[in-house]
Amino acid sequence: MEDEAAVRGIAKRILAQNGYRVLEAADGSVALRLAASHVGEIDLVLTDVEMPHLGGRGMVEEMRELSPGLPVLYMSGYSKEELFPDKERRQNTPYIQKPFTGDTLLAEIRTTLGYAT
Repeated sequence: MEDEAAVRGIAKRILAQNGYRVLEAADGSVALRLAASHVGEIDLVLTDVEMPHLGGRGMVEEMRELSPGLPVLYMSGYSKEELFPDKERRQNTPYIQKPFTGDTLLAEIRTTLGYAT
């Protein structure tokens, strides 16, 4: 989930070229509708943290009601320290800083899914 079309498109292209099936959404409401129609099929959520309307954190809270334990990789142009001031939460939250490279995105996804990088 990413509100910037260019970032969303690049991430989708990188992931699709590496064998991932991607469902994309420009906001949290659309993401929740997609998740509701694909329960059990989603392996990971890649979402911007700060967005207009329903942001990443709120969307993830609601999505986890449908799929508890669903892995999430947050992304943002803000630093992780700004977004997650609580040290324990910061250390336990998968996060990638924008802008990122394709290799970095793929490595963070593998890490979040628990695969060796």
